[in-house]
Amino acid sequence: MSDEQAPTGVEPDSSPADVASAMPTVGSVDDVPQSEPSVKATPPTWSEPGHTPTRSASEVPTAPTWSEPGQPPVSQVAEVMPANGFAPTAPLFASPAPSPASSPAPSPAPRRLGTVVVVALVSGLLGGGIGAQFFRDSGSSLNPDTVLNNVGGDSASRPAASVAGVARRILPTVVSVETNSADGSGNGSGAVIQSSSSQSYILTNNHVVLDVVTSGGAISVRLQSGDRYSATVVGRDPSYDLAVLRVNKGGLPVIPMGDSTKVVVGDGVIAIGSPLGLTGTVTSGIVSALRRPVTTNPSNSADETSFISAIQTDAAINPGNSGGPLVDASGRMIGVNSAIATLGQEITGQSGNIGVGFAIPINQARRVAQQIIRTGGSTFPVIGVQLDRMYTGDGARIAMVEQSGPARSAGLRVGDVITRVDGRLMADATDVITTIRSYAPGDAISITVQRGNSERTVTLTLGSRPSL
Repeated sequence: MSDEQAPTGVEPDSSPADVASAMPTVGSVDDVPQSEPSVKATPPTWSEPGHTPTRSASEVPTAPTWSEPGQPPVSQVAEVMPANGFAPTAPLFASPAPSPASSPAPSPAPRRLGTVVVVALVSGLLGGGIGAQFFRDSGSSLNPDTVLNNVGGDSASRPAASVAGVARRILPTVVSVETNSADGSGNGSGAVIQSSSSQSYILTNNHVVLDVVTSGGAISVRLQSGDRYSATVVGRDPSYDLAVLRVNKGGLPVIPMGDSTKVVVGDGVIAIGSPLGLTGTVTSGIVSALRRPVTTNPSNSADETSFISAIQTDAAINPGNSGGPLVDASGRMIGVNSAIATLGQEITGQSGNIGVGFAIPINQARRVAQQIIRTGGSTFPVIGVQLDRMYTGDGARIAMVEQSGPARSAGLRVGDVITRVDGRLMADATDVITTIRSYAPGDAISITVQRGNSERTVTLTLGSRPSL
């Protein structure tokens, strides 16, 4: 099967119904296992005095989510911002809509951060006024001779290994990515990964810049200093939800990169970015889990589906953090913040960070970014099979083996059930796909399959396919 053909399993003239029933190919951009249905919801909009949402709820494109048994849906971190660049629309979230017969009375629209900040400030002012009035009315409680002690010490001194020390070093390498397109305005984050005397390259998420790529518009990058520069898309890789931008500004500080294969659960991490447009925001937490299978599709297009074997963290990640770095306790970038899990408005009346965020491991992101900077494009690994979307057992059943591909060369057959990849148990087709995507084309891996009553393990070398 050649790279120039239509997405695997879909004939060039297929109708939408044909596309929906087509079986996915492991490692291709149109993998949509049946066990991972797409759930969509249209987000509400909100406003505060003096602010008008950029889009109405009916104008905002729906966003896909993913789920596994017992796991909440996941929504994109990228957030649409009004043209004034301050008040964000509500984040994308999803949960099953109640039926009319059982629908509860509508609840008020959830309060967003901007509204909460305003309420908090007003409450503080009211509290101060009441307190001042109380003391004025209670003159006998005043003591004009009171002097409060001044706490000594250098409050600006922080150990280099502390969160404050890491933030001080890494913040200058993090930028805010602002977009304006026919679909509206948006914001995300990014990190400077290479800089010469005249230009710099910035790593971010594909879904941060997708509206501009598909609808036209402009992208700008804002540094921590507040300086803003026009940016262009060098290339993007929807299969990993990554994009590289270039600005004609040299001499920028570059973020140091770590090794995501050395990360373990419990490691301290720091997320830096522009959640809700609040630039230079720093949050901290730990690595909660590794190799979480996460799929996203910001445009409901098979060509834009990403499959990520993600780092899970409880460091606060919110809309606008997309593309920003997740760094370890030494300040080395170990991931690209990309998605968050939400419970959905119908369940809690809230959305945004619930302590379950996901980042693309930096080893994957570094390989893709290097390819894009060198060639303008990138590739992802394949084994050359289609998986049975209707299979409900453990693992993933092979529905088709390409005529010339790694799987056929290794002796895999239709009906084989992939149970392990490099010794790791596979839960389903999505687990198989995201695990294979965590490697690079040309890597040798072992695949264990169940064939009838027997089990066999083969070693194969991963093939390659262009992301776009």
